Amino acid sequence: MASTFTGLYTATSGLYASQVAMSVATNNISNANTEGYSRKTVTQSAIGPAAVYISTASTGSGVEVTSVQRERDALLDEHYWEENCVSTEWSTKAEFVSSLEDTLEDIDGKGLSTLVTSFSTALEDLADDPSASETRTAVQQAGVAVCDYLNSMATSLSTMRDQLNEEVDTTVDEINSYSSQIAKLNNQIKVAAVAGVDTSDLEDQRGVLLDSLSALVNIEVSETTVGTSATGEDVTTLVVSIDGGTLVNGSNYRTLECSTNTEGMYDVSWSETGASVEPESGQLGALLELRDGTGEDGEYKGI
Repeated sequence: MASTFTGLYTATSGLYASQVAMSVATNNISNANTEGYSRKTVTQSAIGPAAVYISTASTGSGVEVTSVQRERDALLDEHYWEENCVSTEWSTKAEFVSSLEDTLEDIDGKGLSTLVTSFSTALEDLADDPSASETRTAVQQAGVAVCDYLNSMATSLSTMRDQLNEEVDTTVDEINSYSSQIAKLNNQIKVAAVAGVDTSDLEDQRGVLLDSLSALVNIEVSETTVGTSATGEDVTTLVVSIDGGTLVNGSNYRTLECSTNTEGMYDVSWSETGASVEPESGQLGALLELRDGTGEDGEYKGI
């Protein structure tokens, strides 16, 4: 014979499950504008009969919440990081090319094409009347104007290249900072997961950092199993690589450094090995191409 309280227990389990679902839903709504927040969903399962031989209890004993899951598509994340890297690369190039255009722009008839035309006209006038002092003076003045413009342009381009060089150093510092924070979160997530504690919010924080890192340099992200949780599930951690080398592996991370080359520009390398790092895209890749690109053999032509 079924217990008198079986119906009450079944109803109570439903109320508890609904309460959890309500809390998750309100939390999702509250964080609708939170950067990096991933929507959570509740997974429920039916509780079987208390005893299979009691026919009156065979309808089951209610419901239980088995998990609160973080809705996140790893494949979409990977695609986003790839496109974010490319997008940042070209937006960085567009910004500096726009500055370059301003430097070369013909303003109030004082651009290079105007000055060269004036110089050419003065030479033609001189050829027609070589003995005239005014034509010789005009050639001299036009030539000085061209030289002054070229010197001014060279100074502007040199200043712009120095600015790009400083941006390289700043970007390397940012990459190192993100690497350190990701490694720290990897460790916190691992400890929490092993203990059976929900890691959704920590994973969201890590996702925001990965988004920011992917804008600076092209990254490859993979998972590796590092243990087992209290509930018997595999515990994984993230491995982040750039330019074929591991940047973050669990709670461990490597750093990049800048060293001055013979031209006075910064070269980027791994701190512990000194091996060169040559990113394919992202902000760092764009800065290096803008600063050093020769335009030869299909290479991007920089300043």
